[in-house]
Amino acid sequence: MPDIIKIDRSVIENIDKNSVKESMLKGLLLVAKEAGSLVVAEGIENQEEAPVLTRNNVDLAQGNFYARPAMFFNEIAT
Repeated sequence: MPDIIKIDRSVIENIDKNSVKESMLKGLLLVAKEAGSLVVAEGIENQEEAPVLTRNNVDLAQGNFYARPAMFFNEIAT
């Protein structure tokens, strides 16, 4: 069983405007609960999508709405 299930941004995009996507999320959350897995939703881009995840008790969320990606460079000693 997976420890973490990641919900693709194609499901999350405009979830606030699409009841079928929210139903899909609910189904995935049921499977995750049965498996004992954490759920991470990716691709939250706007303020309207975030409350849908909150009301459905998604464990973790990531996306530009919360923080923009940052680049990190490691220097390699030569």
